[in-house]
Amino acid sequence: MKKITIIGGGQVGTLLAEDLSQQNDVVLVEHDRERLRKIKDRLDIMCIEGDASEPAVIEQARIRDADIVLAVSGDDKTNIMCAVSASILGVPATVAKVRSSEYTQYSELLKQNGVSIINPGEIISKNIVAAVTESHFAWSNQKIASGKIDLFKLRVGEEGSMLDKPLSKLEVSPWIFVGVARKGQMLIPSGETVLMPGDSVYALGDASMLDNLTEAMGLKEEKHTTNVIIIGAGRLGKLTASMLHKSGATVKVIESNPQIAAELAEEVPGVMVLGGDATDVKIQQEAGVEAADYLIALTGDDGENILSSLLARRLGVKRSIVLYTKPDYVDVLETIGIDTAVSVRISVVNEILAMLDLGGGVARTTLLEEGRGEIMEFMVEENSEILGTPLKNANLPEGCIVGACLRNNETIIPQGNFTPQINDTIIVFTLPEAVKKVEKAIL
Repeated sequence: MKKITIIGGGQVGTLLAEDLSQQNDVVLVEHDRERLRKIKDRLDIMCIEGDASEPAVIEQARIRDADIVLAVSGDDKTNIMCAVSASILGVPATVAKVRSSEYTQYSELLKQNGVSIINPGEIISKNIVAAVTESHFAWSNQKIASGKIDLFKLRVGEEGSMLDKPLSKLEVSPWIFVGVARKGQMLIPSGETVLMPGDSVYALGDASMLDNLTEAMGLKEEKHTTNVIIIGAGRLGKLTASMLHKSGATVKVIESNPQIAAELAEEVPGVMVLGGDATDVKIQQEAGVEAADYLIALTGDDGENILSSLLARRLGVKRSIVLYTKPDYVDVLETIGIDTAVSVRISVVNEILAMLDLGGGVARTTLLEEGRGEIMEFMVEENSEILGTPLKNANLPEGCIVGACLRNNETIIPQGNFTPQINDTIIVFTLPEAVKKVEKAIL
């Protein structure tokens, strides 16, 4: 069990506290009284009201005794100051969330002083570029086990060979279906589970063997994506436009603010910038949306992102990517036909969780479906409960499935007779309510 102090009770801080408090001693600091009250009502953790930059609050939060400090408030200066202070006090691991490039340019200097910097814009842009260039057919793609295993989220259409068949009858080897999202609920599938139109299915396996999966799902992958329209030229839109332009894509950006549009045109030569409202039919037609491979909506307004994407879909765009901040929107986005949705808080939280060494055999946790499901990576050690026990005899609870094993850089999709060995990495897909029982059965 680690002692973890979280600075900031916004969406990122709250989700981190919710996940990490299951097996760790978590203290959360937040200056907003009403926000803190809501967190207290939800989570059984120590909550401190106050400004984390004040010495008295730092002392009350027991930062000097912490193993990990995560500074994820909405203020860059506060985050950097708290993380640096924690490092000076001897905290082994400190992370600061920083949005402004004014501070991220000093990330190496801060790292030398024991502070790891994460920039939400860089994380999200990287994920979007990967979605455009690597996994055109998927709602989302997660790299797990240090990038050696892929987890694709795929949507089930109204037609296809996968319908009306138990999963055990689908020829998808070496892939395995580990989760099904259906009508706002996450299900752990069995061999008898039958996919329904509108379902989203999570498939775990090796991306170099995609053909079996895409053929079974009736999906068509188009390798070359060159024409992209981005809505919004803020920090995130600018960074994404620059990265896609460097990858060889033809990029156009629609921005309603003339000053921001002019800045982008000057800073990223080669990207065409159009001034106007992205929810206006004429503006999208002027951008050539009917011939675009992707429309990527990256404004700070969820409603504008959704509306501009729906309009683009009606006008003929091939695919759409929408950035969203409100957790409840994930189900809506799937039902209205958005191809890929990117959650700000899930992207940032998963990046932070990947950086942490929580010990106790848990190598990494990845949250899915706004926390309705988790991918947990366990390192099998000499004292692990599961060592030498065939999976069919392991005391694994309902609500989980062992999806894969990484052994000597080889990905294995385990069957019931599979027996874990020392230094194996076991990948488990689990529902939140089963997490503690899964850890008990494996560790």
